[in-house]
Amino acid sequence: MRHAIAAERGEAWPDDDKRPLTEKGIVRFKDGLRGLRFLDVEIDEIFASPLVRAKQTAELLAAEISGKPSVKLLEALAPGPGPDDVIKQLARVAKRRRIALVGHEPGIGELAAHLLGTKRPLE
Repeated sequence: MRHAIAAERGEAWPDDDKRPLTEKGIVRFKDGLRGLRFLDVEIDEIFASPLVRAKQTAELLAAEISGKPSVKLLEALAPGPGPDDVIKQLARVAKRRRIALVGHEPGIGELAAHLLGTKRPLE
């Protein structure tokens, strides 16, 4: 999944890696998590980009989903690396089958397309 709504780039956040989620982003993400709970989605591990907004999103997911899965950082989910890099890193560190990935666009959409065998990134 893509991280929740984050603060805008600009003077307030000159370091893009440190941009946090907005209050609106947190509220909307938590609203969306109700759907996952309703569907009884089970997640064993959560892997997130090391950027602040992705880590915060992953922590919200972990706190709201049943079982309180652990959150681990995965460098390949940061902007830049491609789907093959993510898959290679996951193969080394994922211990369970039911995992969630929290990253950024367009990378997370490219990864989803790669896993589905399509050529066009998913939005």
